[in-house]
Amino acid sequence: MDLLAVKTYFQSVPQASALEAADFFATDITEIACYIEHWVLKGRLIKQQTTGKCQQACPSCHHSTPTHFIWNDSA
Repeated sequence: MDLLAVKTYFQSVPQASALEAADFFATDITEIACYIEHWVLKGRLIKQQTTGKCQQACPSCHHSTPTHFIWNDSA
């Protein structure tokens, strides 16, 4: 896993939490958080607070993590 892999992952999903990304890469959430923070500081990932359940019926959604990230193509 590297910055490019994390970028590709977030570009391929509508939104994801740090926990979902950590599950995808089979790594610790503290490690993935460093990669996420890099892209947030660059303005490429947008941090979004989630309230309650989302409207999508995705089985892998972790509702205990209210922060999701969305890739920003316009930055």
